Amino acid sequence: MPRPQALVYRGPASSKGLPEAVAKLLETSPRNFEVRYAGPGEAIQVSYETLSKVDLYAQPGGPDLDDAWAETKAFAPAIRDFVSRGGRYLGFCLGAYLAGHTPGFGLLPRGSDTDAENCQKGAQVTTDEDTIIQVDWNFTTGDKAGQKAKNRWIYFQEGAVIKRFVESDTCFVLGRYSHSGRVASSLNKYGQGWVGLIGPHPEATEEWFYTRKFVDFDILHRMIIASVANNPSRQLHSPVYTWRGQQMVQVTARQAFRRTDDYTPGTRKLKLLSEDLPLPLHPTAVLIKVHAVSLNYRDANIAHGGNPWPVIPNGVPGNDAAGEVLSVGDKVSLVSIGDAVAPITDSAYVTSRSTGRSWLAANEDGTLATHLVFDESQVTRLPAHLDWVQASIIPCAGTTAWSALKGAAIGQTVLIQGTGGVSTFAIKLARASGLRVILTSSSDEKLERMKTQFGQPELETVNYSTTPEWHEEVLRLTNGVGVDIVVENGGSSSLVKSMLCTRRGGIVSQVGYLGGSKPEHLEDFISTIIDRRLNVRGINAGSKDDQDGLMSAVSATKMTFEDILDSVWEFEQAEEAVEYVWQGKQVGKVVIRVV
Repeated sequence: MPRPQALVYRGPASSKGLPEAVAKLLETSPRNFEVRYAGPGEAIQVSYETLSKVDLYAQPGGPDLDDAWAETKAFAPAIRDFVSRGGRYLGFCLGAYLAGHTPGFGLLPRGSDTDAENCQKGAQVTTDEDTIIQVDWNFTTGDKAGQKAKNRWIYFQEGAVIKRFVESDTCFVLGRYSHSGRVASSLNKYGQGWVGLIGPHPEATEEWFYTRKFVDFDILHRMIIASVANNPSRQLHSPVYTWRGQQMVQVTARQAFRRTDDYTPGTRKLKLLSEDLPLPLHPTAVLIKVHAVSLNYRDANIAHGGNPWPVIPNGVPGNDAAGEVLSVGDKVSLVSIGDAVAPITDSAYVTSRSTGRSWLAANEDGTLATHLVFDESQVTRLPAHLDWVQASIIPCAGTTAWSALKGAAIGQTVLIQGTGGVSTFAIKLARASGLRVILTSSSDEKLERMKTQFGQPELETVNYSTTPEWHEEVLRLTNGVGVDIVVENGGSSSLVKSMLCTRRGGIVSQVGYLGGSKPEHLEDFISTIIDRRLNVRGINAGSKDDQDGLMSAVSATKMTFEDILDSVWEFEQAEEAVEYVWQGKQVGKVVIRVV
């Protein structure tokens, strides 16, 4: 049987002797790797082509992170491609830092990153001098699988800690710093490949230490075996596990907020419950660990009894969520464990020809929970460059704005009403599409905030409270022609005026009903739609196809949404966050972080 092939970096982003130490560790491991070096001074360079010929790439310890990143960032896309296609990455000390996001190759799970252990509170070592540190190891292979080795000494030189690392079927803690309990060594899936990291120096040979008793090559070889196994997850866990504090627990239940359906002013609108999960999973179902939930006005409206359509009693609020697939049914093929996903807002609206309707938080339970179970056909993958908070705002507000702006062409003008989630998302998309934006609100303060937030070219604004005939002002701004598209949020109270300031043949996308139902304001609807030859269309979020299209657009443009986030709340503050939205205090999106 041919020996597995490994490529070890050797160059300016590694320190003298460390590539050779890593190579020795790989060659003497039970896998008996055949090792070659790659780097600026080597015959082999790190590239898509050279990586395609090996099974494992190792990044040894080295100099300052920023200096190392300057040397390695050119081949970062090749590293990510290699691992995503099934390759293995091993990072030692600096190599662990480089697997992070700020800066780095971005191989760690979304939300996780690396930092210096010696700078953390409660660290055993607090200096940057060469020394040793104690690590508790979790054996994952061989005759010691499932056992722990505590307080083992290992060489340490400003070693990395892997922060905010959450265990799942694709993320495993291999070692923790004994004194602080923080993650010293980890293994996580990236695409089809695996990433093994360790903050200290397991490649240290005997001469690094004052005495031989400190080094345990058996532990380090087992780490390599776990990292390069054909299916590491099968060696580690079969049921679904996650971390609760310092303990790893099996996932069988969830916490979820449900509506009280008590509409009396001043009473609580939500209650937190613990509920069993529907396990084992249906063959095409996926279990999702929720990391963030974005609120919409309808969540607060339903909680206060104002929804114009029937809703299930005591349902779970929330249309939007971003999370990670923890487990899948045995027939699932569209997503994989470890994928970052979001559910669609209407679980029955998969394509434009779907005939059913089942809105989250209305016809069925929503997303304000620690875990969710959906059929694979009801989720979409999230853009890889977004964190959980930003990604969570896409499904409802994002897909609604995306659908509302369909048909717009570069250089056209769009009228966007309000400063809530759909409106701010629509501004982002309109700007990215080369559209001129006119924004309306009843608050000069909010309009000025939006001008500042979105910069140049400056938003054109109209206060419809101080300018009752605001549609005439919109006509004036467009030289009497009218806008090409309206993102209409008011409902019957503002619809006719929106139509009057839309150009002949233009589009009015009705996305909201904030003004309530006032039929007397629709007396001129028929005559106006005929006279101005308008296309008035209802927008109710979008289909799975629409959401997939938006995800692709956001990924292609690397669009981010930190500028349209109003605030982030903790899971325990869900009640306060819903009330904040109900009172209309937000400018942009309100997100609840779920840990």
